[in-house]
Amino acid sequence: MTREPIYSALFALVSGASGVRTASRRVKAFADVSSGDQPALFMEQKSEQQDVTTKMPGKWTLNVDLVVYVNTGGNDQNVIPSTVLNPILDGICSKLVPPPQFGEQTLGGLVARCRIQGAIEIVEGVQGDQAFALIPVVLFTPD
Repeated sequence: MTREPIYSALFALVSGASGVRTASRRVKAFADVSSGDQPALFMEQKSEQQDVTTKMPGKWTLNVDLVVYVNTGGNDQNVIPSTVLNPILDGICSKLVPPPQFGEQTLGGLVARCRIQGAIEIVEGVQGDQAFALIPVVLFTPD
């Protein structure tokens, strides 16, 4: 397994999601991302695990968090943060849907499977005008 092409391919795929204004593989605190640079998407490598079977090559599981920040601007207290966040989440999730001819998203054959796995955590507006989400993505190397 060669890591960097996998992570680069995932970032290239999701950073093109509709509505994303700023994207980086270097995660920033939301206080360090101006409202004008949002919606923002960051990718954080979280963990890797190798599963080994006797006399077989090891298989890797790579875990990534996609971090999304949106700012509702504060000018209109009637704006519900999730109405700004939901279309961004939809755009990112749609990027991870497998192409029709394949049963899995493989990032062009770099991995066996790439998918959202687990709960998407959403924090809606408890920091004033700021809302964010964490999207857990798991990548599995070929069998």
